[in-house]
Amino acid sequence: MLKHLTILLTITTTLLFANNQKVELLAKSVTKNGDIIEAVGDVLVYSERYLMTADRGNYDQVSGDLELFGNVSVFRGEKESTQSEHIKLNLKTDEGEYLPFFYYDQESELWMQSNSATSGPLYFTSQKAITSSCNVQDPDWKISFYKGELNRESSFVHLYSAIFQIKDIPVFYLPYFSFPTDRTRRTGLLFPTIGYGKNEGVFYEQPIYFAPYLNWDLELRPQIRTQRGEGLYGTLRFVDSPYSKGKLSFGKFNEKNKYAQKENLENDSHHGIEFEYKRSRLFSHLLDSKAEDGLWIDAIYLNDVDYLNNKTQDSEYTDRWATSKINYYLSKEQDYLGLYAKYDIDLLNKSNKATMQELPTLHYHRFSDQILLPNLLYSLDAQFHNYTRSKGVEARHYEVNLPVTF
Repeated sequence: MLKHLTILLTITTTLLFANNQKVELLAKSVTKNGDIIEAVGDVLVYSERYLMTADRGNYDQVSGDLELFGNVSVFRGEKESTQSEHIKLNLKTDEGEYLPFFYYDQESELWMQSNSATSGPLYFTSQKAITSSCNVQDPDWKISFYKGELNRESSFVHLYSAIFQIKDIPVFYLPYFSFPTDRTRRTGLLFPTIGYGKNEGVFYEQPIYFAPYLNWDLELRPQIRTQRGEGLYGTLRFVDSPYSKGKLSFGKFNEKNKYAQKENLENDSHHGIEFEYKRSRLFSHLLDSKAEDGLWIDAIYLNDVDYLNNKTQDSEYTDRWATSKINYYLSKEQDYLGLYAKYDIDLLNKSNKATMQELPTLHYHRFSDQILLPNLLYSLDAQFHNYTRSKGVEARHYEVNLPVTF
């Protein structure tokens, strides 16, 4: 950076205009021959869309053609860059040729490498190239392809006659394959999960993502275990206000009769539903501008633990309890009021009637305040717990603390 700064202070500067686009060419030596500008030594080119560096180059003021040679780096926007030894680029049309071609997207860490490439205002096209997002020197995986196109506008890569490789070993052939280069939410297929288990056979899960609106999306994950059965899991994520967000998860897995009998399973079908929700400013803004409140829900219902174990290939739920909680609080200056509920499902017992539940808990707290005298302080904390169940002993617990200090 210091080297470039020194050059900017000492070299000859030429200002050009091409198609109403301001172009600034900087170098150690700049000469003009008619409409052609020639630059040699630490060449820098600035325009509204590009920042480029090279060893030497020339520029046609009339046609807008720019040609750069030696250690050519081209930066476009905040995330896109290319490296070549020789490029021809028309600054009016954005059409160009790159020899050789190395492309890097900083946001997605995607890179693409080929012997040559062409570009237009909205695309890069290359042939007989490779792409990956792993280490450039020795990538763990890569995709080689006969022809590829990177669409700048849609941020999508389209590959034809592609071969997916782990290290240098071909794994499978893809006649056509496309994927995004940014993190924009789009409807489409996500990367599948493939595995194998001795008792369950081949595992394959193909997530399908739906994103029709900005405030919600849906992911469906159908799966198959060739020796065990098949299932479908899904997650609906949503935002229903500026102060809240939620997630609804669900799923069902059906066992094959042979597998269920062999493993002596209690159920040949496992299903469940989960709900998570967080919200602030539920009622507080209606009561007082200084009040605040919050609601938090984490609830689950399932018929057995295999609903959780079959969510993914490697899921293994080891907790005995599946717990649902609902918490709400309202606070204003000196006062705090809380309402809590907890419900447990015992995953080791067929019946949940004897499981103790805490429905509900009430909590009131008065923060420290003076009473009667300026230095006489008190606070109040009161709680009520209701322990209930369908079968067995129940209990109600009251607790009041009223400390006074001087």
